[in-house]
Amino acid sequence: MLETLASVGEFVGGIAVLATLIYLAFQLNETRKQMRANTLQSRIELRIQTWLHGLDSNALNSARSKVFEHEIYKLDVSVHDIEEFTLDEKRAYLRWHDIETLYFSNLFYQRKHGLIEASQTLPLDLMQHYRQAPMRYYWKHEMRDYAMYEADYIAHVDKVVHTYDEIEIQMNEDQDAEYNQLMLEYFDIKSPPDW
Repeated sequence: MLETLASVGEFVGGIAVLATLIYLAFQLNETRKQMRANTLQSRIELRIQTWLHGLDSNALNSARSKVFEHEIYKLDVSVHDIEEFTLDEKRAYLRWHDIETLYFSNLFYQRKHGLIEASQTLPLDLMQHYRQAPMRYYWKHEMRDYAMYEADYIAHVDKVVHTYDEIEIQMNEDQDAEYNQLMLEYFDIKSPPDW
């Protein structure tokens, strides 16, 4: 009888040790994932801060006003070929796009690994800088093939860019179409985003 109790005790103890090891392995994996995310976040923040430091905000503001003033947002061309932009404006406009894309790649990574809530990543679903055709052109012809982006992030951006292309086509076909209404339909969202 005493031997039976000892055997049962050893068995239960073994299960408890096994459960503890499984729990610790899970915790270690989660900690590694969080550390990897924190390291990526730090590197991206450092790169963005470096780029922001070198960004000519006057040139960017000037380029942004020209985008709407000259309807540049409709041009499906390289930013380098936009005659209305000065060289400094082109550099600032492209740097802004690089910063946005890098920021969103980090947001995508954080969401993919469950490190932040989906509600915190809603801008990722729209990536509003792709509303402008030159930015979509830049993604399709220059940025998407950079080795720095993961395949699933590229697929996500491709989908967003394609959706904006579809909205643009619809706007060209129906001059009375309401842009925000089309965004709601094409992106399947309930209310207009807070621009």
